[in-house]
Amino acid sequence: MTSKNVELRVFVMTCDNCARTVAQGLRSQKGVEEAIVDVRAGTAEVTIEDSVITPEDLLRVPIFGERSHYKALVKRAE
Repeated sequence: MTSKNVELRVFVMTCDNCARTVAQGLRSQKGVEEAIVDVRAGTAEVTIEDSVITPEDLLRVPIFGERSHYKALVKRAE
């Protein structure tokens, strides 16, 4: 099991409730170990188990899906 740190740029977050919603949406995914969301910076720091989920998979989780107004891009993965 190898962990990877991923930084996402998250769009359309306007309040702390948005940050909590995005964090919960990320944490609910298999392979996500931790998600810390900063509404002011518009970022999410996500620790993933890279044998289970990839950084690109994070962009397809329901919180960033077609029915959600939140969108994201991978800024960094290491």
